[in-house]
Amino acid sequence: MIATHKPKTSRALSRVRISLCLLAAAVLLGSCGAPDEAPAAPSHPVELASATRIESLVENSRGRVLVLNFWATWCPPCVEEMPELASFARNHVGEEVEFLSVSSDAPSTRDTLVRPFAVEYDLPFPVYIMGVDHPAEMVEHIGIEWDGGLPATFIFNKDGRAVHSWVGPVDEQILMAAVRPLLKSESD
Repeated sequence: MIATHKPKTSRALSRVRISLCLLAAAVLLGSCGAPDEAPAAPSHPVELASATRIESLVENSRGRVLVLNFWATWCPPCVEEMPELASFARNHVGEEVEFLSVSSDAPSTRDTLVRPFAVEYDLPFPVYIMGVDHPAEMVEHIGIEWDGGLPATFIFNKDGRAVHSWVGPVDEQILMAAVRPLLKSESD
């Protein structure tokens, strides 16, 4: 049996390599944060919602005026109106007004298109992705007349009845002109 010995320089190089690996591991672990820290929640949550879920959200808004908007990231007029919708929501949503946003994008694009869009436009309202194959399924559940054209905006009074609708872009002034009388007449 022949014993093999490593030269002393090889052992020294091994120690240096091990030390470098340990140092690199310490740096990487140190940059990851404390192990007990919970990961940050997405700042702009986007949720897949069935027609039944949207129906429930509409029903739960009774007692407040609801603005419900259907849109998609691939729809130029939808993209054009989004800053107006965000401004309306920032300025008017509160105790008496609620805003729901439903994207017609494919559910598989939630993290690649819809959430980045919500972040880019800093949307101040909940974003849901329509979990139905055709808008007719949604219409049946929430009692609106809609052919699926985008963008589409519906305003529900405090009793939960759809009282205004638009297919095509709207702006903050149009929305406020429709919402203001609903707040006054129903709060007196």
